[in-house]
Amino acid sequence: MPHEERTFTIDVDVLAEPPVVTVAGEVDEAETEELRTTLVGLLSLGHAEVEVDLGGVERLDPGVRAAFSDVWSRGMVIYLGNPPPAMHDVLHLEAS
Repeated sequence: MPHEERTFTIDVDVLAEPPVVTVAGEVDEAETEELRTTLVGLLSLGHAEVEVDLGGVERLDPGVRAAFSDVWSRGMVIYLGNPPPAMHDVLHLEAS
């Protein structure tokens, strides 16, 4: 049986204001933890706001909400950019 390779990337632009974290591919449990660790790292560097661009996400683990909540509870403001419509239920997003 062929092994299907999963794709996942996190790119961070710390020169942007606020910094932009671009996430692409399939975000499973391990990748969710990597994203949380990236956000906590930015917070520890003094970045209290960040944009997370989800435009390239193909699948999103429901645990990402808890990861965002954890970082938010530490004082970070997270702006979600380009969340695919299929991800709105996972993230509990509503139009405002």
